[in-house]
Amino acid sequence: MITTFTMSPITDTFFLITGVRGSGKTVLMSSIASELEKDSSWIVLRINPHHDILQAIYDELYAAIVQLHLSFSAEINLGIFKAEMNHNSLPEYSVFNLKSLLEAVSQKEMKVLITIDEVINTPQMVEFAHQFQVYTMENLPIFFLGTGLYENIADLQNEKTLAFLYRAPKIFTTPLDISAMASSYQSVFQIPTHKALKLAQLTKGYAFAFQALGMFILNAKTLRPSMKSCLFMIRF
Repeated sequence: MITTFTMSPITDTFFLITGVRGSGKTVLMSSIASELEKDSSWIVLRINPHHDILQAIYDELYAAIVQLHLSFSAEINLGIFKAEMNHNSLPEYSVFNLKSLLEAVSQKEMKVLITIDEVINTPQMVEFAHQFQVYTMENLPIFFLGTGLYENIADLQNEKTLAFLYRAPKIFTTPLDISAMASSYQSVFQIPTHKALKLAQLTKGYAFAFQALGMFILNAKTLRPSMKSCLFMIRF
């Protein structure tokens, strides 16, 4: 996904990450966002799907440009007026004004990544998807990473006017490798191989279970013996 977003020419501007609960969708998306964020040519916006998505993108992108005032000119043309780039003069949101911000980013050869965790079929999400398609057709530097349960993504794709989502590259998160998890447990906790393997098997390959069980073990030394026996079914 990182290679696709950064190579030239760009072939895809968005990915959907899907899988069952606890399979590491959010972790994967966050790691990609954090990696791109290390590159000064990327602006990463983490958007809450339960809010007005386009308004949130506009607000956060404007704030990000303000923080990058050394790289941008003091003024940016927002249609029929000009607004000084500061937090006290945020012009009213419109798709045209958002387009102007993206054009300003493009002029500096920068890119904007939008991440949305747990995509669901809502009017706000449908509106965002429509506008995202428009901006990408206009070759504006906007990219999207979304996560969601398979049924929720399928529900969104079934919107008649969002046929382009059927062509979205999808990444399916699969259970973590038991041997790799056991190796990690053994290395971190300095325990025998057979005990590390037993721990890994308890997770059933779920990324969240792998993390949660590791955290429980890490904190076990501070727990009372009675609590330890309740939390763990493994004797060390």
